[in-house]
Amino acid sequence: MERIKEFFLLIWNLLVVYFEIIRSWFESENEPRDFYGKVIVLTGSAQGLGREMALRLNRLGGVRLALIDIDRNRNDELIERLKTESPNADIIGYECDLSDSSDIDFCCGQILKHFGRVDILINNAGIVQCKSFLELEAKDIRRTFDVNVFAHFWLIKQFLPGMIDRGTGHIVAIASACGLSGKANLVDYCAAKHAVVGMMTAFDCELRQLNLDQQIRLTTVCPITIATGMFRYPTTRFSSLLPILSPDKVAKTIIDTIRKSDPSSTFLITIPSYTYWLILIEKMIPRKAFAFIDQYLSYQVGKH
Repeated sequence: MERIKEFFLLIWNLLVVYFEIIRSWFESENEPRDFYGKVIVLTGSAQGLGREMALRLNRLGGVRLALIDIDRNRNDELIERLKTESPNADIIGYECDLSDSSDIDFCCGQILKHFGRVDILINNAGIVQCKSFLELEAKDIRRTFDVNVFAHFWLIKQFLPGMIDRGTGHIVAIASACGLSGKANLVDYCAAKHAVVGMMTAFDCELRQLNLDQQIRLTTVCPITIATGMFRYPTTRFSSLLPILSPDKVAKTIIDTIRKSDPSSTFLITIPSYTYWLILIEKMIPRKAFAFIDQYLSYQVGKH
């Protein structure tokens, strides 16, 4: 009898959750969160998507930015532009090799020394080899995981304790649709992005167990291919369905998402949003059918 009660309680709770989700579709969006005075750490800021996010964050006004990149010259050029647009902005650039945990620790110490805290961490930096599995060397695979996965761990471990102490914080992981699916010439990259999605999902479970999920927000972003130059030879047969995305538009979607007031709608987003359903269909159909569709759509990247 007790198990029957528990079963119906589970069904009831699921119905309540689905009702809340459906209700949220018809509610008007609340005012976006104000980031004035917020300290935001952004990795991979010097070019591509990171650069576009930095530009958009700066235009919100009053945002304090810690911009991390291994390319000091490009990062300095970006900061010069940002300060031209906002002369009084508190923006500091940090040269850091994200494949080196000791370099990350030192960099984070410098950030906390200057800013005193971190409100939002955006783990955006990433690298790609674009080699076939057999062409990948051990050093290639290790570096892919050091930058694309382990750097997330080391940065979160540096800034999470302060967020918990203050009872507020937001951690954003820029993953990829490759973290939900797979592509040729991207075996190490796909494995790393799957690791990021898995890490953030498990991290959410842990925060929930500690009753911290309402204080510490998590967002995992999974875009399809972005025209940043990171993927040198991307192709698509149907650009209206599977486009090569503009970095500026992706940056806008990300910033708009993390400013939303409702954390339940921002945990995992795919860009475009329907990508999630395409990947879900991929998981449901026979492997041969998917292979035919994948070849027909010709949405892929070439070797570097």
